[in-house]
Formats: sequence, C-alpha cells, structure tokens
Amino acid sequence: MHDPGPIPRPPRKNSPWLWFGLGCGFLSVLTVTAVVAALVLVVTDDDRGGTFPVGERFEITNVHYTISAVHTGVPTIGDAFQNARPDEHGAFVLVVLRVTNERPFELAVNTSGFLLYSGGTAYTPSTEAGAATLIDSDFGFDDSVEYGTVNAREVRDMPLVYDAPGIDITHMTVAPESDPDLTVTVDLGP
Repeated sequence: MHDPGPIPRPPRKNSPWLWFGLGCGFLSVLTVTAVVAALVLVVTDDDRGGTFPVGERFEITNVHYTISAVHTGVPTIGDAFQNARPDEHGAFVLVVLRVTNERPFELAVNTSGFLLYSGGTAYTPSTEAGAATLIDSDFGFDDSVEYGTVNAREVRDMPLVYDAPGIDITHMTVAPESDPDLTVTVDLGP
C-alpha cells in the first residue's frame, strides 16, 4: 500500500476569546500607565520651596495662590455692627490672597499657615478681623460663604488681616495644611 502522507487538517480558527483577552490586557496596561503618569504630574506640580513676588501665582496640592495686594495702615475693619480694631499696633496690614481651588471638593483654608514677617517678627492673621473684612464695603470681598472657605473649582479673594506694624515688611511664608515641606516664600520687599 501506498502511504498518502499526513492527513490534511482544516485551517485552524482562532477563538474570538483570544482577541478579547489580548484587547483587555492591552487596555489594562494602557490604563495603569495613564494613571501613573497622572499621579506623577499631580505630585510634582507643587511649587515647593520657591520664592515668588507679589502678583505671581504658585501652586500647592492642586490649589493656586496669589498674593495680589498688601495694604498697610488700615485703622479699622468691618461695619458698625461687626468690626475689629488692632490690639497692639495702630493699624492693620491687610493682605489680599487669591485662592483658586482646583480640587473637586470644598477647601477650608487654614490661615495660620500664612505668616507675615515685619521687622524680623512673624505675625499670624486674625480670623476675627478677616471675617469682619468680608462685610466691610470698602474692600469688596464676597461675604456669601464662610471666612476661609473656598468651594470646589472656585476662585476667591480672601483677606488676611495682621495686627502688625506696617513698616519693614519683608516677606510671607505660606505653608498651607501646616506642612513645612510645602512652604513657599512670597517676597513683599520693595
């Protein structure tokens, strides 16, 4: 008898599940890569340890800050019903802080992290005087939300009021969330 050779087999069909599995694996790798890249961009986007002039914007943990103005010699703040007067010095120093909250949730700004330096002494802002500033029509701040609160995806000018001498003001240090690793210096000198 004659050996006809191997029996021909029909062409092999690839299972559709193979292509589905390969596609899912590729999408998983792509997703993980995109998430890691996004996290690297978010974590490294902070302006840590930098020095900025008045009016220049800096970012710390998805929140943008700008010291837009410094007013010295403000004798009183508020209106006839709610007002504040300086205890130690003859006038307040009012710093206008613009806060841009890029986060998807409300931000409560801890004002104790914003120190003003005058004559080598550090001063913390007065929360009571800051709240009184919101209702003072001379300054035009928005009083529709509580002092220190910035809503999600909102830009808000916020007053920081210091009972400090208005002379020899050198700089501010900004350490939001009381984290010294995030400290930024704003140069207020002439």
